[in-house]
Formats: sequence, C-alpha cells, structure tokens
Amino acid sequence: MNIAHALSAVALTGCLAVSTPFTPRDVTQGALLPMPQNEIWIEVSEEKEPSLWEMVSVVGAASGVHIVATGEDRTELENTATGLDRSFMLPAEDAWTITQQILAQSLFTVARLNDGDATTVSILGRRRVESIAAAYTAIEVEEFDEAARNPGLLVEVLLELPNTDVRVLCNQARVLSYDRSTFSAVALTSSSLLVRGTGGIVSQACRNFLAADAANLAANEAREVAFEASGSDETASSDA
Repeated sequence: MNIAHALSAVALTGCLAVSTPFTPRDVTQGALLPMPQNEIWIEVSEEKEPSLWEMVSVVGAASGVHIVATGEDRTELENTATGLDRSFMLPAEDAWTITQQILAQSLFTVARLNDGDATTVSILGRRRVESIAAAYTAIEVEEFDEAARNPGLLVEVLLELPNTDVRVLCNQARVLSYDRSTFSAVALTSSSLLVRGTGGIVSQACRNFLAADAANLAANEAREVAFEASGSDETASSDA
C-alpha cells in the first residue's frame, strides 16, 4: 500500500525520533468523558441564542464534569454564539459528541485534566494547544470508536507497527494544513509511533496506519511465498 496515499486525509507533523512518556488508561473505565444521566433541553429563541460557554457549562453540569477556561478563551467562549437555529433536545449519549463538534466550529478543543469523582476538562482555543502543556488522554487501540465519539478531545495513542518503518512513513506522508495545530505523529522507535490530536482525527489516522501495516505484512508474506516457490522450481530443474 502506498503510505502517502493511505494517509492523504491526515496531516502528519512533528515526525521526530524522541522518547515520550506514555501511560495508557484502563480501558475498563468506559467512556472518555462521563455521560449525562438524562437528555438536555437546549433553548434557542430570537431573543437569546446560547453562547459556547453556556452550552458547555450546561452539559458539564449534567455530566458532573467541571469546566475550566481562562483568559482569552473564556472571553471568546462567552461571546461566541453556538450557531444553533432552533431549540432541541440533546440526547444524553450524544451530548459530548455534539458539544465538541459545536466547539470545533469555533476552533476550540477539549483537554481532560483528570477523572474520577471530580472530572475536570479545560476548553482551549487551538492556537493555545501548542503554547501550553495541553493534557492528552492516553488511549488504547481498542478505544478508537470511543475516541471517534469525542471529536474535539485531545488524545494520544502508542501504535506498534511491526511491518512498517515509521521513520519512512513519516518521510512519505504528505503534510497537509488540516488540523496542524493539534495533530502530530512522533516516531519513538523504528516500528512504534506516538500519535496525538483530537479524537476523531487520531482514530482515523491510526486506522490508516494500521491498514498500511497490514498491507505491508500481506506483501511481505506474498514475497516469501513467491521466493519459496521459485526455490522449489530451481531444485526441481536441477534434479531433472
């Protein structure tokens, strides 16, 4: 498989061989963010459209999640409308997915600072993600579906690609402008890759990486079969 083609939908940046700490979370913990107990009514009228801050605060309160935003980010969240055209009922199971998608429209991401009884998340403008020590939630390969349900949450995953030289992958991948502010892939060894970014992009990127690695494995096995077959033909010819 052409690696660059497989990754054409993904911006691959920061491909450097470095050592980076990685501590995956316990996948039995379930959802990356607590889900509200009930559906949430979002009121929109001609006189009043909720701001981003109001919406994320409502979802956070219903989920038992504390929301943090400071400085310019807090001001922008308070002054930016959600863009919703009418009132609607926000399903509990989709509350964080939809909220993160709305935040992403105004280039905001979500960083989970901790979890447990006092789960706290920070809302960050993407221009600040690179300038601060943003918290990336470490996930496992088994959590790609859950990561995709959190399109604005900063996550990281350590990929083992035994059939791919990830340093070559980094050189081949085309660097796109898509989500450069949050997405990066770092080669830790010749076959391991630390991928960081928002949940939706990371899950998509990693599936592409794994598909490319599987294609490389199939190609290697096919070459081995062909080599063994050619060796058998040569032996048969010499015996004749």
